[in-house]
Amino acid sequence: MRARVLLIEQMMFTRAWLKNERFA
Repeated sequence: MRARVLLIEQMMFTRAWLKNERFA
C-alpha cells in the first residue's frame, strides 16, 4: 500500500516536471 502511494506521488511529480519543462 505504501509503495502504491509512493508510485502515485512519483507520477504526479513527473507530470508536474514535464509540464514545467514544456513551458520553460
